[in-house]
Amino acid sequence: MKNKEKRTWLLLMSMSLLLSFLTGCEETEDDNIIESEEISSVQLQLSDETELVLEELVNIGDDIFASKDVFLLNKAYSTSGYIPDCATITTIVSDNSKEISIAFGDGCEFAGGNILSGTIIFNVILNPEALNKSIEMDLSNFRFNEVEVEGYASILRTAQESGGPLSVIDYSFIGSWPDGLSRKMEGQRTRQWIAGFGNGFWGDNVVSITGESQFTTADGEVFNRMITSPLRREWSCRFLVSGIIEVDKKDLKYSIDFGDGTCDAKGVITKPDGSTTEIFLRRFFQ
Repeated sequence: MKNKEKRTWLLLMSMSLLLSFLTGCEETEDDNIIESEEISSVQLQLSDETELVLEELVNIGDDIFASKDVFLLNKAYSTSGYIPDCATITTIVSDNSKEISIAFGDGCEFAGGNILSGTIIFNVILNPEALNKSIEMDLSNFRFNEVEVEGYASILRTAQESGGPLSVIDYSFIGSWPDGLSRKMEGQRTRQWIAGFGNGFWGDNVVSITGESQFTTADGEVFNRMITSPLRREWSCRFLVSGIIEVDKKDLKYSIDFGDGTCDAKGVITKPDGSTTEIFLRRFFQ
């Protein structure tokens, strides 16, 4: 009788342990899903901030070279006013190249509220007969708002028969945030200047952006980002106003939709299960 009671007790204990194990696994999986979604929203916001750094760097280059393009066409120098007076522009020309540096000192505020410091350096290979320009962009002690940025970009800028230039950009940047952590963005994108080129005013400039990139988080997670619907960047707005980016994280696909053309801080994330949630893009401001 005692042996029977002992076997019954052991059976109940085994079932209890098995149930606890299964319940523990379910809770762990649920916790991971919740954690993954929470991290996804935050990291998408941070990756959007990193995108803004790249966009502003390329906008500055576009503005510099657009002024020079207009000069060649009209034999008159004009600026759009996009680069503020607190920046110092220096040009050094050699036999087959030209170096253009834009120094922002300890802090230079742009119209959109972003504050840049340090120096951006553009090196251009000169070939007057070519329709395109090969440009290397480097940074020296550069800071974008509170983020220290280092890296480079190679730009192939091609003149178009009508409209603005087309630029293909290969880039790799690392941003170090005040929290002491770094995030990396690298990839290739194509920017078509679709409105406002050469009219002497930056406020109506519009570019269309395609391409793909990788965003690496501070803890080493990698997001593959692909633009599935062209992004529209209006220089007068610090947010992307439309377009869709698909983000692939560990075979889980998210997407972020930047809207219908309205300049606002809103974006809509579609999660792997098809559900959607609205987020506010930080863009360095709350």
